[in-house]
Amino acid sequence: MNFDQFPKVSLDFMNHDHEEFIELINKIEVLLNDESNGKEQINALLSELQTHTVEHFAREEEAMQQYGFPPYQIHKMEHERVLLGLQQQIEQFQKSTTNDVLKRYVCQDIPMWFENHLGTMDTATANFISMQQ
Repeated sequence: MNFDQFPKVSLDFMNHDHEEFIELINKIEVLLNDESNGKEQINALLSELQTHTVEHFAREEEAMQQYGFPPYQIHKMEHERVLLGLQQQIEQFQKSTTNDVLKRYVCQDIPMWFENHLGTMDTATANFISMQQ
């Protein structure tokens, strides 16, 4: 994924989080595409991605609460769904003997989700908060 090809939202902290998220996804994809990489390297980056995503979502949720974003619960539930899915992918990868399922998740599922989430929930959230500031 190329950060520059995605629209930016009206809040700098969200753009920064999105850029870091994309960088981590890209690093994982590179490791998955090179069969010589071991699971330890991939697991380390998955752990970093998980930590980043938890913190990234927490910052958004804190801002939504601070500014009284009306559909906060819907956005938060989407974050919870994504975090659960990420956890399940990590657990499945750790038990698996191949990279195939994780590769599909990282190279196809996450980019499609991210583009949709950015264009809908995150854009609406950022616009609402920036108007309140």
